[in-house]
Amino acid sequence: MPTKYSRTRFFPLSLFFICLGMLPDNWTQAAVKVSSRDGLVSLDSGAVTLKLRLASDGSVLFNSFRLNKGGPDWAGQESAVVFNILSESIKAIGISGESVIRHKSYSKERAERGGTALKIQFEHGPSKLAGDLFITAYPGSPVIDWRMVLRNEGRATIKALSVFDPVSLGLSSAGPLFAHWVTRNSYGLHSAEIRDALTVDGGNWNGPNAAGWLALENRGQGAFMVAGIEWERQWAFDFKRGIASKEVRFSGGLRRGATVDLALGASVESPRIFVGLALGDLDTAANVSRDYLQSYVLPKPLPNFPFVCYDIWSTEGTNVQERIRQEAEFAAKKLGVEVFYQDSAWYRDSDVLNKERWGVGLGSYAEDKRKLPNGLRGLSESVRGRGMKFGLWVCPEMVDVTIMEREKLPDRWMTKVNGQFNLQSIGGWNPMKMLCLGTPEVEAHLRKELFRIIAEYKLDWLKWDASGLPGIDIVCDRADHGHQAGNGSQAAVLGKYRLLDEIHKKYPKLIIEQCSYGTRLDYGMARHGSRVNWLSDSTAPSSHVRDNVLAAAYVLPSSHNMTWIMRDDEVTKPQTPAFLDTMFRSRMMGSFGFGTLHGSLSERVSLYPPEVIEAAIRNVANYKKYRHLLLEHVFHLTPPAQPKNWQAVQFSARNGAEAAAFFFRNGSTNQTRQWPLRGLDPQRNYEAISLNSGGRKTVAGADLMKDGLTILLDQDLEQSEVIWLKSVGKKR
Repeated sequence: MPTKYSRTRFFPLSLFFICLGMLPDNWTQAAVKVSSRDGLVSLDSGAVTLKLRLASDGSVLFNSFRLNKGGPDWAGQESAVVFNILSESIKAIGISGESVIRHKSYSKERAERGGTALKIQFEHGPSKLAGDLFITAYPGSPVIDWRMVLRNEGRATIKALSVFDPVSLGLSSAGPLFAHWVTRNSYGLHSAEIRDALTVDGGNWNGPNAAGWLALENRGQGAFMVAGIEWERQWAFDFKRGIASKEVRFSGGLRRGATVDLALGASVESPRIFVGLALGDLDTAANVSRDYLQSYVLPKPLPNFPFVCYDIWSTEGTNVQERIRQEAEFAAKKLGVEVFYQDSAWYRDSDVLNKERWGVGLGSYAEDKRKLPNGLRGLSESVRGRGMKFGLWVCPEMVDVTIMEREKLPDRWMTKVNGQFNLQSIGGWNPMKMLCLGTPEVEAHLRKELFRIIAEYKLDWLKWDASGLPGIDIVCDRADHGHQAGNGSQAAVLGKYRLLDEIHKKYPKLIIEQCSYGTRLDYGMARHGSRVNWLSDSTAPSSHVRDNVLAAAYVLPSSHNMTWIMRDDEVTKPQTPAFLDTMFRSRMMGSFGFGTLHGSLSERVSLYPPEVIEAAIRNVANYKKYRHLLLEHVFHLTPPAQPKNWQAVQFSARNGAEAAAFFFRNGSTNQTRQWPLRGLDPQRNYEAISLNSGGRKTVAGADLMKDGLTILLDQDLEQSEVIWLKSVGKKR
């Protein structure tokens, strides 16, 4: 039972210890403390302390938020906290007497994954809207998780509840403040000073904008606040500077597609938002957020993760299965592939005209026996018999209208806007409609089909693609199939998360790949089982792929960001061995795969030029040596996206024992550069191994961090080098 406290009396809380699974080496494992004194309630993780004043008038004031080891206090002038609520009858910025929302009690509770939650109960007097705010800390972590649950305990429906932000904090504006974020429609790192107001928007379904990660920099004090939202789309982080105060209000939550009439007894829950603190630079801040994600959000990594993958699909009509079987044998024996999976066009009545029409036949979960006479079960057994994992592509939301009757997919399951079906018509394709995952019947249908194919085909990998209807803002406004007119987007996202969660719980070792333009870099899918994040169909040139990888590395561990080698001009034109190494290394700074982009077996890797296959073999072997470091800390030694300038990035073990540093000349006229390294132990010696030459030398960690390495790349304007560093001997 949770321990409860009234809002007028405070009692000290005893310490308790929680066993924790995985923690970064730089986080100490100490018990989370919840205590109270003189009207202040403190939540102390051992790394960061949050203090809230529970005032006698019912308001909750943001008193202090700072790292225990020092740095600035991020709290402003004890302004109302902690959330925003907006409906027809309620407008509340924080909990204050003016908003008639009062705190009633607070308690501490055990939370999932070893956390301790401070639970604040509150109520809006006139409407009897009640709620619980959960602020969860984890032992030794400088990151705190926020979420809110609202319930209608009154006598009337609460109309048009459209804003329910779990975070609304008045931050100190001492010193210039800069926001940093990453866009995912076109990958890039962006920065802006907060002068008046600033909004970082997540974008719409299949029209993404910002990724769900943000870093706020207090430039004068070398301090950062990091934040992330576990939601796919139509959310925003907002900053607004007070007119006559020295604070900036930071809020985060849903902004569109989530308006609901809250009936009697009904409840609604906000997305989770994490907020943490760091001292140092932007990479330090990003490493703090990635450490939190790996410990408390992402599924635990599997052995040898990330894997070498091969994604193949075919829109030809004859001899498909045999050629795929032969390619699987080549992938296992020659390339060292570990996951081989069938992409689209495997389902009944799929395209057999070799026209890349992956939407033809969608909605069916039966195999196309014209292409696969032995079925997917036979292909799975063949792949697994060669020591590889087997995977399958699905696009659960989209359906080919010509097969709806046969598959018993009724129109009442489909999304509509303003009374019209969302319909995609591409020349030469069958029209497609979109299933609404906010509909319980759709959720049940997909659960049945997906669980069946996972079991029947013994899947190790599930590629979940939400492609379709490009550029259309999908907010189903029907009120006749399981959600209200105003919250279709929210209901659909929740339906998908529930389904993914069930899949992950039943099949915890299944690798779920997030794949589509609209769901890139989604922390929500990550919590519910997604282990790999497809970055882009735009897989060339190599410099473009590097820019994508380096930008996405701020958001998720690089091990979770997937890039591909496809048959394009870089592959087919004559290249130097040095460039071929660069071509593969540009894609091996994250999860890596070979792929066939256009659904033609003429794209398969066994048909690549021999020198490209040779480069693939040697680079896959090297990738398997250092890939474990892609789960660790990342340091951008150069800013992302610098044309004709060197690019460099370093992946370092959290304990400083090992690192891999990548250097790309990137068309620069300079053949040589000196590179100080980061994230090493100055008291250790390191063996530096060149993956170009195989040469080795021992260098002191202090020297590597001060003077660095001299890198000479004089064979090709696009030449690269990877230096693998391993600590040797004892600390000095």
